[in-house]
Amino acid sequence: MVASLGQMQLLRPAWVTAALAANDRLKLYLTVLQVARTHAEQPDTPPPNLGHELASAQVGAAWLKDLPGTAYREGRDLHIPDLPRVAALLRDDLRIMARPLLEGAAESALDSRVERWCAWLDTLTDDRLQAERLKALTRCAASLALQGGEG
Repeated sequence: MVASLGQMQLLRPAWVTAALAANDRLKLYLTVLQVARTHAEQPDTPPPNLGHELASAQVGAAWLKDLPGTAYREGRDLHIPDLPRVAALLRDDLRIMARPLLEGAAESALDSRVERWCAWLDTLTDDRLQAERLKALTRCAASLALQGGEG
C-alpha cells in the first residue's frame, strides 16, 4: 500500500490536520497582538481574558494570556514584550499551515510568499511594532489563511 500510494499521500492527511490547527493558532496569535494594540491605546481598560481562546486553540503558553496587558504605546510604536517569541510562533505555524500545499510541489508563488513573510517575521527582534507593520501582518496572515492569496 505504501508503495502504491507513496509516502507523501499517506502523510498528507496528518499535514492537513496539523495545518488546520496551525491556522487556529495563527488567528489566536494575531488576536493577542490586536488585543495588545487595543490595550496600549486604552491602557485604563483591562484587556479581555483570552484563556478560553488559548484553550480552544490548544495553546499552553500562559505568557500569551498576560501579554496584552503589558503592551504600551510610545509615539507611533507599539511595545509588546515577548514580540520575538510571538513572531517565532507565527513563523513556525505559517510554515505548518502551508506544508500540505507546498510539500512535494515545485517552487510556487505561495512558497515565495510564505518564505518572504517568514523572513519578515524574523526581523521582529525587539519589542517594537509599528501600527503599519501590524496591519500588514494581519492582512497577509488572513490572506494566506483564507486562500493562499496575495501577501
